[in-house]
Amino acid sequence: MNTRDFVRQVPLLSWLIMLTVLCVGMFGNLLGSLTTEISASLTLTPKDIGWLIFFGNAGSAIGAFIGGDMAYRVQARYLISFYLLGMMAAIVLMVFSVNFTMLTAGFMFYEIMVVGMLTLGHTLIGQLKLVSSIRARVLALLD
Repeated sequence: MNTRDFVRQVPLLSWLIMLTVLCVGMFGNLLGSLTTEISASLTLTPKDIGWLIFFGNAGSAIGAFIGGDMAYRVQARYLISFYLLGMMAAIVLMVFSVNFTMLTAGFMFYEIMVVGMLTLGHTLIGQLKLVSSIRARVLALLD
């Protein structure tokens, strides 16, 4: 079996879950290893961290609203690519941020992309014909 056949055989939902886990894991690793360096280089105060968390949560809400709408308007394979590229761009923006505004914009954009990806996953699960016991397990795997 060549790579092209493998990619076509794996369901779209599986790719979504794998790519989301990849990006969230990479984000967590970078955030964990760079938090002290970013905080020191940008001289972040506890108030700044509070604002960062606020804008991250606002990005999650925006991602849920936009992601739910986009999941029905655009083909899932294009959205997965868009969200993956968006998450990568947001991570690069956060890592190379030179001020608090860039860091906040990157963090908010990352949250919009990751919640949009999760909303797309929920939409794909809703379109599958699954029995309730399996649907609950797949939802738990995605979340």
